[in-house]
Amino acid sequence: ERVRLLRELRNLGLKVFNSRTNFLLINLSFNAEELIKTLELRSISVRWCWSFKGLSKDYIRISIRKYEDNEVFLKNITQIINGLKHEH
Repeated sequence: ERVRLLRELRNLGLKVFNSRTNFLLINLSFNAEELIKTLELRSISVRWCWSFKGLSKDYIRISIRKYEDNEVFLKNITQIINGLKHEH
């Protein structure tokens, strides 16, 4: 699932850092607050990394989960990001 998530998120134009852990760090290139709020309204939780030393409000961290959970996340983040692109 890690490899698939990396590929799919990068296909969305996101900078996703390679990882050997059960988490992926993503640089969104925009303030993640609106994205996180929208995901939370859809009952999807991600970690906002603005409090991590050296990171800004552009970074989130996600957990790699089961295929079905990852599919829900990918579907939702794709919809949200596409919506944000059309707003700007």
